[in-house]
Amino acid sequence: LYLFSAKGHVEIIDTEYSIRTARAIVEAGSLLIEPVDEAILESAPVVVDGKIYSKYGIGLAVIFVPLVLAAKLGASLTGMPAELLEAFLISFYNVPFALGGLYFFFRLCERLVKNQGKALTATILCGCCTWYWKYSVTDFSEITQAFFLLGCLHMLIARKDPLTMKAS
Repeated sequence: LYLFSAKGHVEIIDTEYSIRTARAIVEAGSLLIEPVDEAILESAPVVVDGKIYSKYGIGLAVIFVPLVLAAKLGASLTGMPAELLEAFLISFYNVPFALGGLYFFFRLCERLVKNQGKALTATILCGCCTWYWKYSVTDFSEITQAFFLLGCLHMLIARKDPLTMKAS
C-alpha cells in the first residue's frame, strides 16, 4: 500500500541538500556541496571554493549514500541520468522505515495492552488513518525519525538485553 502511493520524485528542498551531501561523499569523499541557491552563499557560515556544508546535517545523507551508489550503478547499466534515478529511489526510502516503525509500534502496543488483537488494530489504524501514511510516501524525514525513536523505546522495554539477547 505504501509503495504504490509513493510519488516517485523528491518533493522538498531539505532532501535536495541531503542528496547533494550524499553525492559529495560518494564522488569526492567530502561533505562540501554546491548550494541549491546561490543566494545562500551570502549567509552561509562556511564557504570553501564556492561550496557549503548542508545546514541539515549528515543523518539523511548517510542513509542516502547506498541509494546514490545504486543510482550510479543503474545509470551505468541503463544510460538513464543518475540524478533521475537518485530522486526516484530516494522518494521511496521511507517505505522500509515506515514498515519498521509500524513493527516497533505493534510490539510496544502489544507490551502495553497485553492483547495482540488490540495491538494489531492500533497498528493498522496508525498506518492507514494517520499522517504516518502521508509521511511514509514522501521524502520528509519524520517517519525515519519515528522509526529510530520507536526502535529506541522498544529496545528500552524489551525483555532481552539487545546486545547480548539474554533475558534481563
